[in-house]
Amino acid sequence: MPGAAICLTVFSVYFAIEYGVAVNASWLIVCIFISTLLAIALPPLPGSGLMIFSTMYAQPGIPAEALLLTTLMYVVADYFVAGGDIAALLIELSSEAGDLHRY
Repeated sequence: MPGAAICLTVFSVYFAIEYGVAVNASWLIVCIFISTLLAIALPPLPGSGLMIFSTMYAQPGIPAEALLLTTLMYVVADYFVAGGDIAALLIELSSEAGDLHRY
């Protein structure tokens, strides 16, 4: 989840600036909130992030033309995003398993 949320936010800010969408503090807060919610719903599988970019771009007003470039960029970034998400899940699992011996 953390890798997907970061990737969604970075891509959204980049393409908003690239396509002339006004980026201010409230826009950025909404973008971070939406990307976090979408990343929570996203399974940690390679390629699964492509289906949520259309929802992410529709909310803050990024044009649909950015989806083609996003798809091309996300193919490369997805390896790192999926690896980071799976590593975060394993860290969380080992942390929870370490807490079990206290009970």
